[in-house]
Amino acid sequence: MSTIINVKTVNWLNGFSLKPLDLSIHFLGHVSLQDIPEHIPIQVSICLGDEWIDQLFPIVEALLADNMSESADDVSPELFTFLPLPSQFDPYDGLEWQSLAKEIEHWLLQDPAFNMMHPGCYILMWELFWMAFVTVFPSFPYGQWPDWDPWIPVDGYFILDWVADLDEPEPAPVPAIVCESVWEQSKAAVD
Repeated sequence: MSTIINVKTVNWLNGFSLKPLDLSIHFLGHVSLQDIPEHIPIQVSICLGDEWIDQLFPIVEALLADNMSESADDVSPELFTFLPLPSQFDPYDGLEWQSLAKEIEHWLLQDPAFNMMHPGCYILMWELFWMAFVTVFPSFPYGQWPDWDPWIPVDGYFILDWVADLDEPEPAPVPAIVCESVWEQSKAAVD
């Protein structure tokens, strides 16, 4: 069985990326057996058009329904004391981004078990942390920037894309362009 799914794009500094796609697969029917296997392997394939094959790299991660305590739709906004951002938040003010990065960092570290209970929320907060962090320090991982807590991994779609082309020399990003790009991506992430 196969199906085609249209994935939304997200504007970046010099192009676009794709929004993460949460996919759920349900299995209808049942099998009558005396010896029930513990696992049944399935194969999931992702196919991109030829024009994107060298530029976009899908990463498939299994989030088993038994390990999830809620779906993304069941997440309460009260979990995130810093969302929604205040209406006076200025996406071109580095101090506001720095404050937001600190708030998210504190939030990520306050409850070590939260990532097990709410993995979708935790991953979203990683993404938002790295968006805020590189907005304040756009030359990251080069240049000077403060240490962050090592419990927050350099992981997630945003930061992995940000550091993906480290071997390719590029001019330093223009802070205003970084702010605008990250602002758009962060709005898309919490929609």
